[in-house]
Amino acid sequence: MNRTGILFNVKYSENLGDGIIAEALEKFLRKNVPNTLIKSCDLAGRNSYFSANAQRSLRIKFINLLPKKIRIFLIEHFLKIHCEKNLKEHYESALENAAFAVLGGGNLFSDIDLNFPSKINTLVKVINQKKIPFFVFSVGVSEGWSQKGKSLLNQRFINNPNLKYFSVRDKDSLLQIKKHFPFLKKYNLKIDYDPGLLISRFYPFQNNNIYDIGISIISASEINYHSKINIDNYSHEQNYLALIEKLLKINKKVLLFCNGNYDDINTCKNIYNKIKKRNVNIIIPKTPFELCCLISSCKLILAHRLHALITGFSYKKNIFGFIWDKKIESFFKLIGHKSNVLNFCSLQKKIFNKTKNSKKRHVTKSLQVFNKCDQGLSRLANSINIHCKIRLL
Repeated sequence: MNRTGILFNVKYSENLGDGIIAEALEKFLRKNVPNTLIKSCDLAGRNSYFSANAQRSLRIKFINLLPKKIRIFLIEHFLKIHCEKNLKEHYESALENAAFAVLGGGNLFSDIDLNFPSKINTLVKVINQKKIPFFVFSVGVSEGWSQKGKSLLNQRFINNPNLKYFSVRDKDSLLQIKKHFPFLKKYNLKIDYDPGLLISRFYPFQNNNIYDIGISIISASEINYHSKINIDNYSHEQNYLALIEKLLKINKKVLLFCNGNYDDINTCKNIYNKIKKRNVNIIIPKTPFELCCLISSCKLILAHRLHALITGFSYKKNIFGFIWDKKIESFFKLIGHKSNVLNFCSLQKKIFNKTKNSKKRHVTKSLQVFNKCDQGLSRLANSINIHCKIRLL
């Protein structure tokens, strides 16, 4: 192999769903872009799984206590120094002798505290200096952009000759990218489904259905930080406990798990310690492989986390998402299961009334979704092969 392609993502974030995206994309491109070594580079500079620790949690809690103007000033100052002194070198090293770069997938076009705009600005600056062709693939695009966040991306993306391909993961993301970055329309914007949808192809576990229900636990702090919802930790945990008690009363075997975030892990353990009953188990996965394994062992998945749901769909499970972030509703629209998005506080009866119908619809719809996901990944591979002059064997 005499070529290298670098995928820029957040593979090693605390949320193992990001690792599922990265691993699925890596594995597909290794098969479809010949004579090329495919590697991931984490945008935050991490290099291994299970990085969950208290630092990020404490930092977010501290930041949220600050007045908005002071918060924005401090974050912008820190990110500028961090990107220039640390991340720039990290990106330069990864791109040494690279034939191309891919940015995506995942919810990378979002502006919470200028985090992704700052990192993407620095990355594309390095790409431009090296004149490497790059491809933006299946990114999620959020609402709520600041002028500074938009300016950081405009600076690097407007009239960029190195940008060869741009796609988002759903219709809502397409609307947001056109609204906030209208100049990108000239790149023939596409919708390419999340590569995580194909993870069951790469990790083909036998669906042994040990558990009736798998509940992916998220912390109140994560919901509050990433959405407009504001819920206290006690009420949030009580909602979970009430749901589990009702499931146990109808003799359901329940698995509690999370996607790996530090606060999610603590919330999951707290709930388990309060309930501790014979038909409830807890598993804390440390890698995407382990997350896939436990999801494949459940008949039905309930989750706030998008990639717990995407992984469940990939393994042909019945899935129900909780309302908290627009990307959950966007995903269920995409797969044709809009009615499976439920209010966390009033969902118990609805789940089992809908399970049979959901299963029938899943079988007919899933093949179409998987085919479209394949088509999007193939478009990316073909574009790379064309622009990088890689001959197909």
